[in-house]
Amino acid sequence: MDLLQEIALTQQEDFIRVVSNSYNAKSQSSFSIGENTVKISQRGLTVVVLNTHKKYELKTFDTYGNAVETDEFVTLLKELKKNNVQYIIFAHDSAHKALEAFSDKLEDMGFSELSNLENREAYIFHNLQEEPIEKTDDLSIAVDMAYPKNISNNTTYFSKPTSEYLKDNDRFIAHAGGSIDNLKYTNSKEALDFNYKKGFRLFELDISETKDGHFVATHDWKHWATQTNYKGELPVTRAEFLSHKIYGKYTPMAMDDINTWFKEHLDAILITDKVNKPTAFSKQFVNKERVLMELFTLEAVEEASKADIGTLISALPLSKIKGDKLEYLKKHNVAGVAVPRANIPAQKALFDILGEMVSRSMYIKLMWNLARTKNMFWKMKSVWCTACTPMIGFLIQNKK
Repeated sequence: MDLLQEIALTQQEDFIRVVSNSYNAKSQSSFSIGENTVKISQRGLTVVVLNTHKKYELKTFDTYGNAVETDEFVTLLKELKKNNVQYIIFAHDSAHKALEAFSDKLEDMGFSELSNLENREAYIFHNLQEEPIEKTDDLSIAVDMAYPKNISNNTTYFSKPTSEYLKDNDRFIAHAGGSIDNLKYTNSKEALDFNYKKGFRLFELDISETKDGHFVATHDWKHWATQTNYKGELPVTRAEFLSHKIYGKYTPMAMDDINTWFKEHLDAILITDKVNKPTAFSKQFVNKERVLMELFTLEAVEEASKADIGTLISALPLSKIKGDKLEYLKKHNVAGVAVPRANIPAQKALFDILGEMVSRSMYIKLMWNLARTKNMFWKMKSVWCTACTPMIGFLIQNKK
């Protein structure tokens, strides 16, 4: 998952502030130049590259749970050091797990603290002064520094994602309502409104249950507590959930709010994640014909099939199907498959066949990165993307 930002700087913006918050800090990390601030809510390590034209590039790598992104991060560091580029690295949330496999390489490159980064530590590195600075802390680190005067970097390291399908709003999904103000996973009304105006018509929402049994839009309760600085017992009641703004300003959504929004936006389609109760949820949603539910057990898939609810089967139940997987998907009218791209090489024959089934309304939703995975599906006719701006995955379908 990537966060990409490039902003022109004015002559007055002479000072940089970097804040790294560990998981236990329960607060966003950030990068600021003057009054311009980018807040980071994605776990991992963020790299900021400065260049000659008073601009910067910023990208976050999931060095906790994604080995591919971690390898890309280490490769990037080698290139930056080789080219003598001035840059900053800082951690948010948890950043160490996938990094452990690269400990020796990082040590050899001179990142002694990074090579030994521990669970849930804050971390900052920069080489903007005469000597490189590297710091860790159990909770938080904040570093202020002058913007360097002599920068000799004209290279662009983080290319912006491009696609021939960018203008087709039938192909893209706004993940967790879509990003807003560089924040992902808000599942908020403002995110839906903002991304609807941008042209999205397919909206994924994460659905969880409250303590008193109501469906609400949030990724999970620990994440919600971080977003709202809530310190009490989890999960909370519906009333408690609605009383807390996301990041202090975004409107949370219970089932009534979700239904009201979709009633007001009749061309919008809902795709659910996290919830695994198809009958209960679809009965409460405004229009069963406008929902597609990703489900996580074979029992839930079969329940949805009997109730004629549109279904995406996730990777775990797909792996547990005994016998002919394709026949099972057809029998239960499964609309699609949602899998991590790491699962594809081990089952390439299956996904080749699924690709051929695209013309018969079979969807394939790949949770990760469009650019890295697209070439594996050369037979596909078209592409949908789950998009947070930038894209973090894609859904493939043949549109007639």
